Amino acid sequence: PKEFDAQGLSLARDVLQLDALSPADKNIYEHHIDNKLYQDNIITDARNEGKFEGRAEGKAEGIVEGIVKGKAEGIAEGERKKALETARKLKARGMSATDIADITALPLSELEKL
Repeated sequence: PKEFDAQGLSLARDVLQLDALSPADKNIYEHHIDNKLYQDNIITDARNEGKFEGRAEGKAEGIVEGIVKGKAEGIAEGERKKALETARKLKARGMSATDIADITALPLSELEKL
């Protein structure tokens, strides 16, 4: 009876129903199961391929962003060093801190440390 639900009983029912099929019907059923497994594998493979491509794109974008950021930081640091060097030379020549700040765009507080 179907009201029994002991562990494994459902599987046993399915096997018994499968055994009751004619050889032609059993062949059709097995072909259907093979096709279903094949479709599931294709879907899984496509999903995994999509994940892989997504990760690769993300990694490439991260590398590009890192390079751009690194270059920008390097340029900014180089400009700052050049401004400080110019400020030191101007200060050595006796120029006022206000004029040096105006020329180099460095804050007065930073010029006072020179």
